[in-house]
Amino acid sequence: MDRILIIMKSRYIITLVLIMLGNVAFTQTIESIDSLKKQIDNTCFSDTVLILDTISSKEPIQVTAFLKGDTLLKTIVKYKDTPRIRLSYYQCVYENRFSPVYVQDIDSLTNEIFLEVYGNHYQILKSNIIKPLSEQEKKFPQRILNFSDYQAAIVAFELVDRKASKYKLTGKLVEALPLTPHCGIFAFAIVQKFEIISTTYPDSNQKFILLIQPCPEFLGKNFFNTGEIYDMDIATNSGNIDYIYTNDYEEEKLSILWIREIKKTKKE
Repeated sequence: MDRILIIMKSRYIITLVLIMLGNVAFTQTIESIDSLKKQIDNTCFSDTVLILDTISSKEPIQVTAFLKGDTLLKTIVKYKDTPRIRLSYYQCVYENRFSPVYVQDIDSLTNEIFLEVYGNHYQILKSNIIKPLSEQEKKFPQRILNFSDYQAAIVAFELVDRKASKYKLTGKLVEALPLTPHCGIFAFAIVQKFEIISTTYPDSNQKFILLIQPCPEFLGKNFFNTGEIYDMDIATNSGNIDYIYTNDYEEEKLSILWIREIKKTKKE
């Protein structure tokens, strides 16, 4: 089952216990990491999660995380307005803690390698930094491993997501509201009113529903248009963080849920 979410990353406040495949004790080598990469690339993943992260870089980046059960095995980072992507492979490095052991930046169009780092938690086994994102990456390759670690963000979402009830909804946007400020240090969301066309939500005797879209600017300037119809996955919580938003329809006393995934269908 694929899921899409928008999440703001916090490296400082999340301490979590993962359900892992088992305790693994090993001495990390470049050869063992290369073997691990092949195994992960041949894995049938059970889940994928899409993150829009605006904290760890100057421009928003898109992170696709690949999981097997509850274990994060791989992430692919796409940077804004550039073909550069970053691939990270995860393994248990100590006491059931999974972290990146290999990171590679490439040009997704030409396959040119910009950098690669092999590591065993705090120890760098090998690095080749050709075109770093910053001088700090060239001086301190360990930063590349540290800032490519999305485990905490994914697990935080997983734990909160399990508490949410989820539904399908097809609806027509009643009015396209002005977009919120861009998500950055603060996470913004927009509350919009939809006419219900069909839904699995049990309180569907209402003609309208309010749906909250986190960081709507990531969907594009002209994504939301009055009268257009959208297919959505919706949930009863936001995933894992608090968003800043105002509700222009508060007095209407309508049900209000969170959009997890949305796509346009057609104009009526």
